[in-house]
Amino acid sequence: MELVAFLLARIGEDMRKARGQLELQAERYPDEKREPGDPRFEVERGWGLYADPAFVLADCEAKVRIVEDQSGGYTWREGFAMLSPTIRRWGPGGPDEVEISFGDGPGERLPSAEFRERYMQPSPPSRVLRLLAATYADHPDYRSEWKP
Repeated sequence: MELVAFLLARIGEDMRKARGQLELQAERYPDEKREPGDPRFEVERGWGLYADPAFVLADCEAKVRIVEDQSGGYTWREGFAMLSPTIRRWGPGGPDEVEISFGDGPGERLPSAEFRERYMQPSPPSRVLRLLAATYADHPDYRSEWKP
């Protein structure tokens, strides 16, 4: 399991727990308006130390946006960056094709997916993602190489 998939799975688990708590509160207090800080809306015993499931849900949604923002990047495969490539992109509505040339040499035009496969590699996980994952370090799927 890769770090992004690990994080999204753990955050998803937290979101399901928070939603479950919100549903339980709605069942127990169906006619009550929920006010932050009301002790009736604290987490039920046995779920954890979070005081407000609505806060946990908002926190999880923010973490998902952070993971999406921090993932999906690419870097040059070894040896290509030092050749100072020139890249031009074509395509309706986006870079469907890429032309790459090195120095004064002729350019090569190829589909974006093939360009990424041949010349690029996924970026290593950012420090931000590793810091987020550290909160789940006790999970059996957590890998030691993800430590910040």
